[in-house]
Formats: sequence, C-alpha cells, structure tokens
Amino acid sequence: MLKKLKIPSALLFQFLIIFSLAFLLTIAEKTSEQVGLISDPVQEPVNAASLMTGSVRPGETLSLSLIRNGIPHFLVEQIVKPLTSLLDLRKCKPGDFFKLLITPDTSILSFEYWRGNKERYRVEEKDGAFVAYLAPVVFTRQIKTLSGEVHNSLWESMQTQVKSDELILRLSDIFAWEVDFLTEVQNGDRFKIIYEELFNEQNEFVEYGEILAAEFDLQGTKYTAINYKDSTGHSDYYDLNGNSLRKAFLKTPLNYRRISSGFSYSRKHPVFRINRPHFGVDFSAPWGTPVVAVADGQVIFTGWKTGLGRTLEIKHNNGFITCYGHLTGFAKGIFRGKRVSQKDIVAYVGSTGITTGPHLHYEIKINGRPVDPLKVTFPPSSPVKKLFLADFEQTKEKWVYTLGLLEDLNLVALPQESVTK
Repeated sequence: MLKKLKIPSALLFQFLIIFSLAFLLTIAEKTSEQVGLISDPVQEPVNAASLMTGSVRPGETLSLSLIRNGIPHFLVEQIVKPLTSLLDLRKCKPGDFFKLLITPDTSILSFEYWRGNKERYRVEEKDGAFVAYLAPVVFTRQIKTLSGEVHNSLWESMQTQVKSDELILRLSDIFAWEVDFLTEVQNGDRFKIIYEELFNEQNEFVEYGEILAAEFDLQGTKYTAINYKDSTGHSDYYDLNGNSLRKAFLKTPLNYRRISSGFSYSRKHPVFRINRPHFGVDFSAPWGTPVVAVADGQVIFTGWKTGLGRTLEIKHNNGFITCYGHLTGFAKGIFRGKRVSQKDIVAYVGSTGITTGPHLHYEIKINGRPVDPLKVTFPPSSPVKKLFLADFEQTKEKWVYTLGLLEDLNLVALPQESVTK
C-alpha cells in the first residue's frame, strides 16, 4: 500500500503564492493587451517628445533666454512672433519661465510662457500657422483661519505667521476707521481672521484672496467685519448690524502722518512771520510721498496757485471739495475732469510754492466754506440694502459661528475650491 505523501506546510504555502502570482501576471498581460487596443495612437509622439524648460534672467528678453537654453533660432522666431501681438517681450521680468514641448524632428507641439505665477501664454500650431493666446490659469482657493494675541504690535505678532505682509495690511485697512493700529493697540488685544489663500497648479502659494471675516478685540471692545457681496456684485465690509465699515472719506490723504501745522484763523506764517488764516492742515512728509484721494470724486483743478504752488482740487458729493497743495507733481493720468476713487494715488508731496520744506497742505471746503479736516464729521458709506439683509444675515451667521470656534493659533478645517483666472 502506498504511503500518503506528506508535504510540509511551509512548502505548500510557498507553492500557493507562486501559483497566485503567475495567475495574476497572466491576467495583467491580457488586460494590458486589451488596454493597448483602445489606447489613443495620437499620444505616441507626445511620449517621445522632449520637454525643455527655463527661466528669464535679469536683463534678458524672452528671445535671449530661449537661445541661451539651447533652443534653435528658427524655433525662437516661431515662438516669439505670435507672442508679440499680445505682450511686450522686451519687458520680461526675472523669474518668468517657459515650457517647450518638441518632437524628435524639432517640431513645436506646445509652448507656455508664464509671467509670474498668474499669467500663462500658450503658442500652438493651428491650420499651418503658429498662434498665441492667453491661457486660463486654475487656482485652488483654500479658506484658512488665524487667531492670536498682540505682543508689542499687530505687525510683529502676525509677521511670523503669514506668508506675506499683505494680509496684515489688509486687516489694518478693514478696521482703519475703528482702530488706530499705531497708537491704540495694546499687549493682550486679540485678533481672529478667516481668509483665502490661492495656490497654482503646482500647489505653490500665489497670493492671498479676500479676508472673509475678521474680529479685533481692543481692550474688551470687539470690532467685527463681515465681507458681503450682494447679487449685483457690490461688496464691502460691514459690522454686525450691516453698516459699512468704510467711511465715505479717509481721515487723511497720507499714510505717513505727522501734523506740522493745524487749521487756524490766525497763524504766524513760517515765511512771512505775520499772522494770517491757515484754512487747512499741513502734514510733514518726505519729498515724493504718494498722496491719495480721500473720497470718490472728480478732479476740478490741476495747476499752480500762489503760495500753494502745484495744487490739485477734487469735487465730491454733498458739496465737499478737497484741496492738496505744495505738490511736486501729479500722478499719471490725473487731469481736470478725471474721475477718481477713494485711495487712488493722485499726486506726490513736494515743496512748491512758498514753503520751508516738503509737506502736504490739505484743505476741505463744504459748500465753499473752509472747515477743519481733523474735526469734520464725514457722511457714512451705504449700509447693506434692505433687499439683501436676509442674505447678509445668513453670511454673517456662518462667519460669526466660525470666528467663535477659533482659539489662539488653532486652525479650523474649511472647504477648498478651484477658481479660474
């Protein structure tokens, strides 16, 4: 009688593994063959193509950059010629980069030129000719949160936590009419922000988007800003009652503020040494400091006035006229009849006319009567329209709830989406 053959369990286990692998490989080969039958034959040349990349160096044009990277002259001409109809290639910036996809026989499949990380231009062959066009760029918008406590200053407290100082500047601009961040902020004051970050297709940070909501706790007094955009496309920052945080007029036309002479009906003139009215405020500032329009309006005068030198006047709503004197010059595109918006740069500080040094003379008249710019009460901006109040309330509740969840330096997970620009 034959004896039963005993196979060690370890050997049997190895045999089963080898058999299974062989079976899976057979299936994989058949699957590969089936996939190959339906694969797109057009992709074959692309797989054999070469990708050439490079970036523009300081002082280079795009043509010089392409040649330096070993791209033949005849290809450079095919690339550059159609692009010149869209942009001035003599004004390339260092860091601009390109991607060229070419076949083994040196034919262009596609060319991309990136200006910074937000503009992309493509060159392709179409109907036997090369054409260039501005290609859309897809950004991923991520909603982030940040909270913290002030130590020394808001700037110092946020600078180590942000990718760009732009976020700090935007936050201070939002609350500029409620909080003086230079003099009122103290250690222990707290801030909370909900904001957007934009990332490119390579998942690189591009820039900050909108601040969606913010809260600033100033010695126990809370100021809240809600970014709301109605169905007409109008957007602004509002408080919890739907009132705009943006006033119709800025407090001053300069970011650099040092008052060298105030409004007075009788002031000793620094040059003539006699008492005479001074219907304005003088802001001492370095030569060339930008001067901005304090409100929306229309330029009604650009020229020379005795004593004030080079002068600009802007007419606003409700009978307001603002005057800017001793200017070194006007901003590009500023002329009589030009409409300007609040915060537009309109001129630059100088020392023209009768002065003892560079400064800005700033006046306000209401219905022709001079008033003290530091004491006048400005009309508020428009609140949320009644038609949109219900929608505003929904937006407000969502962001107020999220702000309430924030603790110091803790992040709250929020959705992300793709946007095309």
